[in-house]
Amino acid sequence: MTTLACYANTTACRKRDWAACGYGWLATAPVGVFWLVWLVYGLRCLQRHKATNSWFDVDKIHDPVAQGMAVALSQRRSASLRRSHLQRYMKFCAMSSEWLAFSYTPLVITFKVAGVSSDANVLFLLNVPSELINVVSTLVWGCLLLGLHVWKAWSRRRSPLILRFIHPLTFDVFYIPLISTLGRLGSCPEGFDHIVLPGGATCECVDRMGLFWALGLSGFVILYASALYFKMHVEPLARTTVFRFQTNFQIIMVMARTLNPIMSMLVSDLDAVAHPVIALALTLGFFFCVAFLLYYVYTTQPCIGSGRLPNNIRAVTFSSSCYTSLCALGFLLADKSITSLYYSLAPLPLVWVLAWHLNERRARLFHVPNLPIWDLLLERSVRSKTVGTIAALYVDAINLPASSFEGIIAQLEKIVKRSAPDELPCRAYALRALWFCHVKGFCLQKGTVGQQDDSAMVPFKLWYKDREAGASSHTLLQKQTKVHRITQLEDVAPHTTMMWTPPLEPRAGWRRVVFFLLDVSAQSLQSRTRTRTRMSIQMLSAATNYALVRLREKHWIVKVETSDAAVFSCTTLYNSALEVLAQSCAMGDVTAMQSTAVFLLQWYKAKYLRLSKLVYLHVLTTIVATSDARLVTHAALTLYRLVLDNVLPLDLWRQNTTHLNFFISALGHAAASTVLRCATVLNLVFQAAADDPRTNLFLLVTPASRATIHAALHRWHHVYDVSVLLEDLCIRLYNLEVAHQTKRKPSPIKRSRKTSFNNVLQWFGARKRSITNAMVDQAAVIVRSAESRMSRRSIARERGGESRLRIESRRLSAPLNNLMGLRPLVAHRSVKQSVGYFLSHVSSNGRRDNATCSPSSTKVAPAIVVAPKPPPPARCPSLRAVNFATIDATARTVVRLDRLTFVTPAIVAEINRRRGMRKQLLDLLRSAQSLQSEPNANSNNAVAPQARTRNLLDEALTKAGHLASSAPECAIADYVAHGLPPELLAFFDTHVAPRLLHATTPATAKTHVFTWLFAYAKQLVGLRRG
Repeated sequence: MTTLACYANTTACRKRDWAACGYGWLATAPVGVFWLVWLVYGLRCLQRHKATNSWFDVDKIHDPVAQGMAVALSQRRSASLRRSHLQRYMKFCAMSSEWLAFSYTPLVITFKVAGVSSDANVLFLLNVPSELINVVSTLVWGCLLLGLHVWKAWSRRRSPLILRFIHPLTFDVFYIPLISTLGRLGSCPEGFDHIVLPGGATCECVDRMGLFWALGLSGFVILYASALYFKMHVEPLARTTVFRFQTNFQIIMVMARTLNPIMSMLVSDLDAVAHPVIALALTLGFFFCVAFLLYYVYTTQPCIGSGRLPNNIRAVTFSSSCYTSLCALGFLLADKSITSLYYSLAPLPLVWVLAWHLNERRARLFHVPNLPIWDLLLERSVRSKTVGTIAALYVDAINLPASSFEGIIAQLEKIVKRSAPDELPCRAYALRALWFCHVKGFCLQKGTVGQQDDSAMVPFKLWYKDREAGASSHTLLQKQTKVHRITQLEDVAPHTTMMWTPPLEPRAGWRRVVFFLLDVSAQSLQSRTRTRTRMSIQMLSAATNYALVRLREKHWIVKVETSDAAVFSCTTLYNSALEVLAQSCAMGDVTAMQSTAVFLLQWYKAKYLRLSKLVYLHVLTTIVATSDARLVTHAALTLYRLVLDNVLPLDLWRQNTTHLNFFISALGHAAASTVLRCATVLNLVFQAAADDPRTNLFLLVTPASRATIHAALHRWHHVYDVSVLLEDLCIRLYNLEVAHQTKRKPSPIKRSRKTSFNNVLQWFGARKRSITNAMVDQAAVIVRSAESRMSRRSIARERGGESRLRIESRRLSAPLNNLMGLRPLVAHRSVKQSVGYFLSHVSSNGRRDNATCSPSSTKVAPAIVVAPKPPPPARCPSLRAVNFATIDATARTVVRLDRLTFVTPAIVAEINRRRGMRKQLLDLLRSAQSLQSEPNANSNNAVAPQARTRNLLDEALTKAGHLASSAPECAIADYVAHGLPPELLAFFDTHVAPRLLHATTPATAKTHVFTWLFAYAKQLVGLRRG
């Protein structure tokens, strides 16, 4: 019998004997802990970084502003690019190691099944066979890194050595060998050389495994967490690299690079022959992972900047891994012949070439050449030119040679004057950069440009901010490029170093190799046939035409010119800005719209630009149509105040429909206050439009704006003041469209058809009235005959029969009333009869009769009583109540209510339902309040009337509570808190709210009631605090 070797006192421990010793679980537990740490911490980083929100947003990943800022930050006084290229080559080495590791990982399983030696696994993981050498190298490198960090903290100095060399080497170049060494140390896989402790014990001894596992797991966690932190927070701030990967993708890549050694450890301890299903599942799971990464890389091209080459390398890496995974799956599912596997891997180089060629075409769409700013401005690509313009705006000009000033400014002026229609964002950023170019001469004369007529201009300081919108989230660079009032300029001497050029004569020996690795320019690597000359950038005369000034800790290139020339240049910039704003609005370029409008707004706020009312309206409405929620809130508030103060006349909106439709887009804002202000202004505009008989609604509102209004009506059903204003807006649109249809003259054929149809309706109406009168007369005869035959003792019982007959009469006439869309007329003799009639027409679920709320009744002109509105603003007395227009018999011949487009019959029915519910609640509360205050002492027999009054009061309160808690999408809770008069609100709090707390309803109704009570209490507290 073979002796089990599980403990250190034996000659040589064997891991395969652990199961026989009762420690079979220990063989897989360490690897399971590694898997758990890898998955949980990686997903946690993705969740904290909110990576899932922008995985496939190509526009957000390749944001020209972020790329331009990166180019601006990478500019240095010295034109030598040694450091940048050394880091570039280190990243290429790291990606090459990924190429080998990812391609070989699926083959580990196949070699395990085929029984082939796994020595190649060590080589592809960039390790050496001796585990001792690997561990010692890892410890030495870790001690070096720790010592440098301790020295940095002790000396309190920035260490470029750590940021530019040690960190990239640790977390890029050597990451795979380091993480695989720590994984092997902590999991002790079979088939590898292990460290031998003094006494002959290894990690394969059960009583020594804990030591190796603790050391390996600790190092694994530290290295894995440090790599993720470096990719998330340190590397994005680097200023010396010409390309960088998206942060979300960097997190995924750290997890993917860590997955390779973990999977190799798991396969090493797996009996793939005995468990082929597990081997197949591992291979299939790895294939899906790399297939997803390949699709992601091809779709988004996650390397931004000069990232064509890195994106191609990553595409080749994942396509190679996908192909080897498919070969491994074929090997596991087919004959499992190692020779056939080798034959299937033969076309792998063709796969690399094909993947590179296919990805090259898409990578060029997002590629920005690694060129200086002036060369980027000369590029034909719109993306490259835009990135160069943004870099010229954000760059600190002290880092540029003085000889490049004239070329940059000349090219920016050329972009502003002559650009293609798809270069509008480029022109917008160039306008801002050129304003700072003329700021020195312009500020000396302390003048203004723009509208010179004082009566037509908008006064300064008419820009209002909403404090609830929050603080600005702009970066330091964006704040430095903001147009502001300049009080002081500081002249700075420019840097006169010429552009660095490589020597013409090659160096000899080993110096030639060093020169190639460190000093060769990226431009020569990308295109050796470029014929562009740099002679113009070396002109020394440029230093006399341009200078440097310092504003807000940033240096700007300014032109040496007279004050009159500066004013003329700024006037030209203003005209060009208006042209760019008009073109961007016509083309729907939101980026150019926002950039140009904000530039003009900042210019106006600095009191250097005088804007007319029309131009200011154009600027503000353009900002409203952009995607910056904070700016939209401020612009909507400003327009709201200007309209209420009569600074912007209402006719100005109707004369410029584009501005009106831009402003309607504010109804889609997330803040209720912004939607409220927008709805108020729109009601004023369309109220004035209704007073003008020449108004054409189809020219005022576009289909997109119409859809925005409908969406806002359905979205803000729970906020009373917003809902009422949106309902008023829809009613005004309805009336305008009806008025527009009444102006049309129907054809003779249609007129005859409608006349005959009206005759039929009149016949039905007369027939209905005759049937109703006959039924009422018959009921009266029956009642009188019954009363004459009864004695006094049976009068009370016969009165109950009379009431039942009246109810039957109403039931018989109800179908005809519903058919004709009419409501029964009842004479309200007293408050008691009024409440009794109203309660009889409220169903058990608290809703109105279908005769007034159903969509079928909307084909007749709606006629409802408008619910109480919130008080209008103090300076807006012209906002009047509105109701649906009444359509007479003549207008019905031309008006087709079923073909209305701006306010459909379904929306009309919804508005009727909402207002009807509020009106019912208001009438119930008023009637109940009157019943409570009605005296009963003047009656001879006060007991019976008091009981009837109490019953009616109790029924009214119950109906009011049920209506308040069950009316859907009518803003009842907000209506109670904000729309009821103070006396009715106090009555509701005292008598109705307690009934909702003690109501005995089903479980679902209870939940709804409690939800309503919570919303009502929240609104009430907010009202009373205000």
